[in-house]
Amino acid sequence: MKDNIVGLLEDKLKKNFDIYYNFEYRGKKYDLFAKSHVKNIRTFLTKKDIIDCYENSEYIFVKKVCFLDINKVKSFVDELININKDFVKPNSNHMSTFITGFLIAENLTNDVKKFIKDFKYKKIYKFYLHGWSEVRIILVDLSCKEIIYSKNSKMLKRVLEAP
Repeated sequence: MKDNIVGLLEDKLKKNFDIYYNFEYRGKKYDLFAKSHVKNIRTFLTKKDIIDCYENSEYIFVKKVCFLDINKVKSFVDELININKDFVKPNSNHMSTFITGFLIAENLTNDVKKFIKDFKYKKIYKFYLHGWSEVRIILVDLSCKEIIYSKNSKMLKRVLEAP
């Protein structure tokens, strides 16, 4: 069942993301890592006549764990916030960066679910002139087949639960 979840995620992501398995960053291992970088440029008459440009990035980290308690969840959240600091390079062309973390586990406790449901992290750079970034957490409980979303990840619900 666990590999099935990762396979489903891969199927949903493979069209728009570069996917890496057994990814390691700062000594932490992730079962799946996906990244997408989109650069939009509007031009006038020729390619050199640039009107404006903006960039959107998204990074997804998937980790399967056997046992999940509140300390492991907080550690995972801290990892993602540090990754956000490393991966986001705000500049005048940066619009947004999303760091999404998936934790896949069984038999989640209520305090873990509550922590995830209440979690929200957003950073604004120079009053939005250099864009913003968000860290989103999604928890998959395999025992009861439930998906728990953080406050700012609810927009992903339609994407993940679509056939």
